[in-house]
This record gives sequence, C-alpha cells and structure tokens, in this order.
Amino acid sequence: MFIPPSERNILLEAVVQQFCKGTTLDDLLTRAYNVQTAKLKPSAAFELHVSWLLGMFGLSTVVLGNYERILAPDTPVQRASVDILAASQRSKLLLLVSCTLNPPKPEDVSNLRYAREILARGIFAGTGVRVIPILFTSSMGGPSYFQSEDHFDWVPVVDADSIGILLEFLRSGQESRFFQFLANPTLGLTTSSQPR
Repeated sequence: MFIPPSERNILLEAVVQQFCKGTTLDDLLTRAYNVQTAKLKPSAAFELHVSWLLGMFGLSTVVLGNYERILAPDTPVQRASVDILAASQRSKLLLLVSCTLNPPKPEDVSNLRYAREILARGIFAGTGVRVIPILFTSSMGGPSYFQSEDHFDWVPVVDADSIGILLEFLRSGQESRFFQFLANPTLGLTTSSQPR
C-alpha cells in the first residue's frame, strides 16, 4: 500500500513544502555553517534545526538556550550543560542533546555523560526513565559513537553524513531505525542500500 509523503511524516512535509521554501533540511542540518539567518548565530540555528529533526522523529523537544547549564545548588558553578532535551513520554526516554558545528572534543562527551549522571541519579532515579546522551555535529566523517576506557557505555554521535541518513529515514518512513541506532550506536547509521 502506497502512503503519500504528506501522510508518511506530516511534520516533515509541512516544514519542507510550506515553511522552508528556497532551502532544504539537508542545507540547514548538514551544512549548518553556511546558513545565514538574520536572527540566529550558526550554532543557535543548528540547535534549532536539530530540534526540528528530533521532533520529526516523534520526540517532544525543548531548546534550552540560555537555560542550558546545570548549576550546582545555590551557586553559579556550572556542573554540565545540554543544548536540547528530547523526550518520548510513551517510551520513558529522555535524550540529552549537545550540538557542535565542529568535530566533537572529549570534553563534549564528558560533559554529556556527567549531565546524564546528574539527571539519572537525581530527578529520574527509580523512575524507569532512560536518559541517553547524544551528540550532533555538522562536521563529517566522525565516529558513530564515543566510548572511553573508563566508561562501560557509549555516547552516540550523529555527524553531517549521519544526519543525511536520518533525513532519508524520515523520507522513507523508517523512523524506527533511529531508535535502533540509539539502542546500539556501534552499528552506525546506514541506509538500506549501504552495507552494515
């Protein structure tokens, strides 16, 4: 049974066909450094567009902007920071999203891991909510995840190449493949025509 694109992903089609005429999501997400907006810096625009992408995968998103810092109680000391929160209430899933225009640094990954620990051990302790850190970058050719020797887990990384694959998943109605990647980023992101 053929499902027209406008029914396959309603949000994707509304954004692409009505609001972003003259540009493409590929341009906004994979070439974020080239996007010129009158109101936003390239890094803020990239965060906004990543939140759109996550929303198209059915996640509720909040771009934290000036509220991105997790502060120590009753002090101005920053413990960690997160650019976007993305959640699935039904799946009890919270993504802690960090965005960077450049290749990610080890401290970017450490920051996300620490933010996850703060939330998982604090407000989400004993709730069954899975808190997953994920890093989006507009750079190309990076690894699909970071894993350090002293950590048992991994942090998924979505670079410009992988963003292109995510957009293809949206266009072809394969949104579940993104969530499979989150569950095991060692598999990487590939289209059905690419070998795994």
